[in-house]
Amino acid sequence: MLTHAPDELRDHLYVRAFIFPDPSAGSYIVVLIHGPEGELSFARIGDCKWTLLPPGWDYKQCIYMHDLLYAFTGTGRIDAFDLGGPTVTRNIIIDEIDNYISWDMWYVVQAPCDGLLQVRRKIELIDAASEDLIAIKTRKILLYKVDMAAEELVEINGLQHHVLFLGRNQAQYLNAEEYPQLKANCVYFADDEQHNWKYKPNPRDIGVLNLDDDSTEEIVSPLWCSWPSPIWITPSLTVMNLSLYE
Repeated sequence: MLTHAPDELRDHLYVRAFIFPDPSAGSYIVVLIHGPEGELSFARIGDCKWTLLPPGWDYKQCIYMHDLLYAFTGTGRIDAFDLGGPTVTRNIIIDEIDNYISWDMWYVVQAPCDGLLQVRRKIELIDAASEDLIAIKTRKILLYKVDMAAEELVEINGLQHHVLFLGRNQAQYLNAEEYPQLKANCVYFADDEQHNWKYKPNPRDIGVLNLDDDSTEEIVSPLWCSWPSPIWITPSLTVMNLSLYE
């Protein structure tokens, strides 16, 4: 059994936190992915404690839409939780894929027309000169449309005039026509190593991948710090609040 000081416990226990508007209640839901095995807990504004969701593990990403929480595992499985009733239930929407690799990274974004897009980020582990370093490089991005009716993932070959932002915070899906400074059909990715707290001197994996030919352009900036992991977009609760009541 491992013992950690209180000020270090969060580095080992908390993985990701998500804040989702809850229009039906006129409030917000906070979802936490946490240790020891990537379980889920949630709380609403005003709750005095967290509610642990039914048994499940290895969750990497979440999204809340149509009063359901969709949770995505590191093996490609999608679970749906109904948080509205007196008892939370879990349904497996899509089972894990057959050819997953343990160090692949998974993301989910809400595409236009309320569709879900699951993103698989394939990485390569590079031999490092020191055992204190883990070099990671993004090599390929695979895109899947979530077909709820057929309960399967359908691979698609591009984003057309859209772009994706991937990293430690929630993935973003944007229209390049509204942001002419962005490159269409490209994925902007930032470092997303979950155990980076152990390897603060790690080289950063930050760049732009063109889905037309899988070419990668590295982004180098003196503004990147070695700790914590960089994020692309800082969320605004004011904007979330305005959009909730529109």
